[in-house]
Amino acid sequence: MADSIEPDIMKPTIITEKYDGNCNVDMELYCYDPTNHIQAPHFNVNYYVKDNIIYINDSKIENFNGDSMQPSIWTGNKLIVTEYKKDMQLKEGMIIGYRRLFDDSFTTHRIKAIYNDEIYTQGDNNLKEDEPIQKSQIKYIILGVLFL
Repeated sequence: MADSIEPDIMKPTIITEKYDGNCNVDMELYCYDPTNHIQAPHFNVNYYVKDNIIYINDSKIENFNGDSMQPSIWTGNKLIVTEYKKDMQLKEGMIIGYRRLFDDSFTTHRIKAIYNDEIYTQGDNNLKEDEPIQKSQIKYIILGVLFL
């Protein structure tokens, strides 16, 4: 049995990082909250390629600012987003953008749980969940992140 490595709860710690010849990376990473292990689900993205340019249908680029989603998303990264529509299926692990009711601020966090009509979100770098939100507060779904 391998030795257990306990993460420092106050900062992310990269345990291993390996690259292969195909530019793939194998990495283990501990975050601030060791109980927040929800990973993003697969999301089908409609796109086409023309003249070596990738076009993603029904999407736009948004700037990201803040540290609540580190190490997944950092200030300065660009988000590829699509507008949330009522018929879209929400899943645990999806990263969404929503408007908070109590102060009208905009937040981008991961869905941690869905119970009936309430959606519980949490930033990857936050120690506790956000207040539950309703589907009507969701403005977009993150399709991808451009690390700039």
